[in-house]
Amino acid sequence: MLKKITLLPLMTGLLLSHTVWSTEKDINSFGDHEVSNLQISKLTHSGSIEVLNSAIEAFSIINGQLKSKNTSFCELTVNGDAELEQSKIEGKVAINGSLDADSSSFGGPVLIHGHISAESCEFNDQITLHGNQAEFEESSLKTLVIQENHSNTPQTIYLEDSIVANDIVFKQGNGTVVLDNDSQVKGEVKGGIIKNA
Repeated sequence: MLKKITLLPLMTGLLLSHTVWSTEKDINSFGDHEVSNLQISKLTHSGSIEVLNSAIEAFSIINGQLKSKNTSFCELTVNGDAELEQSKIEGKVAINGSLDADSSSFGGPVLIHGHISAESCEFNDQITLHGNQAEFEESSLKTLVIQENHSNTPQTIYLEDSIVANDIVFKQGNGTVVLDNDSQVKGEVKGGIIKNA
């Protein structure tokens, strides 16, 4: 059963039109849940949650699946998969699962234990990936570090119309960056090679 909290339309300076926030101090929930049009201090949830048109001012911890649209987070931890659309995360992000991001911005360091697919995203700090594959389309990245996977499986980063401002580092030493003609790595590729798409 999906629980839904819907109040008044809200605003975020970055993403939405302007109206009045509805405010909740903290949300601590479980099961299938939807939160919309809220300004929240802290969000803790176990299960699947959809967060729409909201702002979380402190930290968010999701033990399950997160879907977010038009939402801002201060810090975000997801122990499961995350889908972020038109969302903004100001601080640290840790995803212990896969991340699918579209038109979103990340202000702090990002840690992913799984696959990442990002389109039209901005990463302003280091991305650390514990996985074998990542895809970035029309995105800007600062630095990308791919950790060892202990199975010696080759690791591949795909860049399409994307720019990496600094280095891409493959700690395992057998990485490949596949990039198209509109992509650029301004730093070095360490522990890997570059292939043209």
